[in-house]
This record gives sequence, C-alpha cells and structure tokens, in this order.
Amino acid sequence: PVRSSPEEPRVPQEAKEVPPQPRASEAGGEGGSPEPKVVPRGRPGPRSPRRDIEELLREAWLAVERQELEEALRLYSLILRRDPRNLEALVNRGVVLKRLGRLQKAERDLRRALEISPREETALNALGALEMERGRLAEAEELFRRAGDATAMVNLALLYWRKGEGDKVFELLDRATALDPEDPYPYYYRALLLKGLGRRAEAEVLLQKAQALARQRGDVELLRRLGGLKGPG
Repeated sequence: PVRSSPEEPRVPQEAKEVPPQPRASEAGGEGGSPEPKVVPRGRPGPRSPRRDIEELLREAWLAVERQELEEALRLYSLILRRDPRNLEALVNRGVVLKRLGRLQKAERDLRRALEISPREETALNALGALEMERGRLAEAEELFRRAGDATAMVNLALLYWRKGEGDKVFELLDRATALDPEDPYPYYYRALLLKGLGRRAEAEVLLQKAQALARQRGDVELLRRLGGLKGPG
C-alpha cells in the first residue's frame, strides 16, 4: 500500500482471500456468499457417497467459521481421500493450510485445484495471496489479474499499496466496488488507508459501512478484524 505520505498507513499483513465456504447450493442459500449458519433441511433422504461428502463439506465450513482450523483440515482431508478431485475441498484445504502457515502444502492444493479448473477465482486469489506473503509480487499480480473478480481488485490494490504506488490504490478499490457493491472489503481497506493518512473521520464512516455489509454477509473473519479497530487509533 501507499508510502507517499508523511504519515504512512500500515500495510495490511495479508491479501484478501475468499474464506472457505460451501457452494451456494450446499449452503442452502442463494448467491455466492453463505449465511453464517446452515439452513435447516427436511427429512433426510437415502444416504449416498455424494450426500456424505456434502455433509462433510458443511461440517468443515462450520469448523472454519469457529476458527477450528485443524478440525477443518481433518474434514477436508477426509473428503479428498474419498474424492481426490473435489474442487471445493482442494481449494478450501489450501486456504486453511495457508492460514496455518503450511505454505508448501497450501500451494500444492491450490495448484492442483487450478489444474482441474484454471479459472477458479478463489484458488487464484488464495495462491496470489500466498505469493504476496512470500514477497513474490510479480507472480501475485499475474494471479490476481487472471482472477479478475472483485476480490482480485482488492488484492491488486493491496499489492500496489505495498509497492508504494498509491495513485492506483483508490482506483482499484473503486473497481472492486463496481464489480460487487455489497463487498465490505473495499470499504475496509479504504478506511485503513485513510486512517493511516490521518483522515480519521472519513475512515470511521467507511468502517461502519464495512461492518454493516460484513454483518449482512455473515463475514465472521472481517467482523473479528473490525472488532480490533474499535476506539481511537
């Protein structure tokens, strides 16, 4: 992020990655963002291998929501033993491994996912975030541009922020909001930037907006981050 001001904003430690989540059909909701609970189901039908995997995917997702990452890892690994090409489990296990700091294993899963589905946006963003963490910014930028979604625009903004090219940051955050007006992260990162520049009143308005959207989406991870920003900074 931007280093051109006398009062330098802090660079966020991590790029934005889409948290592990079930596909909309498996979450019981509509759209790509699950609610923070599983919609109650009716009477169970006959059990099948696919039904068992869908239930395990839900259990793993809920474990991530509770920050039980080792349990989520166990469940995703169980799914992949049964279905080695399960794209959701591969991507989400990669994200969990990255959060646990096991970067080589995370990279392996994410690259395997991209072999199955080269345009998988979650995998591209997660692998880009991993490369960014390693300081390989050119590789990260290429992955984010391949993804091209709202999350990727946020990640590109953070990448340019880290490189000190602040003139591009706000433009990229605007593009992210245009792609997904209900995404709380562009507001969150814009607020961090403005706060670092000393524009605290503007930042507070944006943090409130980010919090409202995060609640609407059930984004537990972002709500935790926002909770750590309360009070004068």
